[in-house]
Amino acid sequence: MSPAPPPFGRLAAIDFGTQRLGIAVTDPQQRLSSPYANYTRRDPQQDARYLQQLAREEQIVCFVVGLPVHLDGRESR
Repeated sequence: MSPAPPPFGRLAAIDFGTQRLGIAVTDPQQRLSSPYANYTRRDPQQDARYLQQLAREEQIVCFVVGLPVHLDGRESR
């Protein structure tokens, strides 16, 4: 079981794909989230730098990564 995110501070939700990352960011009270970016992946080092920069600039306290599933509930790649 994953630890709970901090109760306050901006969260970044990541929709993880092999080619792109969909990113949404919450307000500091974690009540609303808004689309932030569709990031085209490059290589692990550039991707990490992008996410580190996002965390600094948007004051992200936690990243939440979605688990891709099919409509029937089976896990996807």
